[in-house]
Amino acid sequence: MKSTIEYPDGKVYSGEIRDDTPHGSGVMAYPDGSRYEGEFKDGKFHGYGTLIQASGFKYVGEYKEGVMEGQGMLSQPDGNEYKGEFKNSTMHGYGIMTMPNGSKWEGGFINGNMDGPGTLTVPEGGKVDGRFEKGRFFINGTE
Repeated sequence: MKSTIEYPDGKVYSGEIRDDTPHGSGVMAYPDGSRYEGEFKDGKFHGYGTLIQASGFKYVGEYKEGVMEGQGMLSQPDGNEYKGEFKNSTMHGYGIMTMPNGSKWEGGFINGNMDGPGTLTVPEGGKVDGRFEKGRFFINGTE
């Protein structure tokens, strides 16, 4: 069943519902201009969807019980773009981060940070295999 739900805090849901709760495909619009379009389960983002926040943050990918979980693409207001794995709404696992200056990290991420083995590509075209640990880059064990 499709319906529209207007919440006291100003957000508006339009889409499939079950027991007066978003469930299935729908759109949630927020008072600040943010918007989520995708799948819901028991009122939470669940399945595949797109979240565009008024701040410029954009995520397209998988959700599980209200959090980014699985594969996705993230565009951040600072110009960084990430494509890869997410866990508990953070970049976690294997991914590719492209930075506005043209640098690119292809490798491990832990709790939202570059961490683990991978390849760093610089704008001039050079590639270096190495490892990020606690925000520092190491090549052959040397910083």
